[in-house]
Amino acid sequence: MNVLERIAFLIRENPSITVQEIATRLGYSEEKSIYYWLEKSKYYGIKEFKKAVLTGEFRPDERDYAFGTGADEGVREPDTFLLYPAMEIPLVTRFSSEGEPVFAEGKTLSRQFKTLGSGAFAFRLKTEEYAPLLIPRDLLLVDPGEPPSNGDLVLLWVAPGDTLLRRYYTSPDRAFFVHPANGRDLAEEQPTAQPKIIGKVLQLIRGL
Repeated sequence: MNVLERIAFLIRENPSITVQEIATRLGYSEEKSIYYWLEKSKYYGIKEFKKAVLTGEFRPDERDYAFGTGADEGVREPDTFLLYPAMEIPLVTRFSSEGEPVFAEGKTLSRQFKTLGSGAFAFRLKTEEYAPLLIPRDLLLVDPGEPPSNGDLVLLWVAPGDTLLRRYYTSPDRAFFVHPANGRDLAEEQPTAQPKIIGKVLQLIRGL
């Protein structure tokens, strides 16, 4: 992960972060070091770069989300240059009849994350149902151990074999699972469905 990608990582984590805060997090004593890296990549100001990051115009290096077959094949930098330690996150290819993840043998995603449960996994989206918000081949970083809050995107299991993505909302009466693209409640679409939350979606990883 290069300097510009580390700056983008901090912006995604906190969109209101200041240049001085970025410099401090990256170990630079002056703001001008951040502006140097921005200008070197043809971004003339932090506002322009923030917009590019938050709208998806800026894409990270493909190495950051590529799958390998183990630590030896992944691209690594010394830990002193990482914002957070790199984690090997398993890839899930499908789910069992009970909604349990089935892992791809030997396939992992090397990813930096502040906090991540031991059961976290990456799942590749195949459907166009959620476009333009989510598109086929997007990787979703899912953590079953992270309880969702109102508005969070969650991965659901609905028998006999459907995985669905929905926005989670709760009321004193019941939980609502709202389609992220069309805004419809799952209870309206599938009145007899008994959804099971597989996990909260923490991050979207999109390729080039």
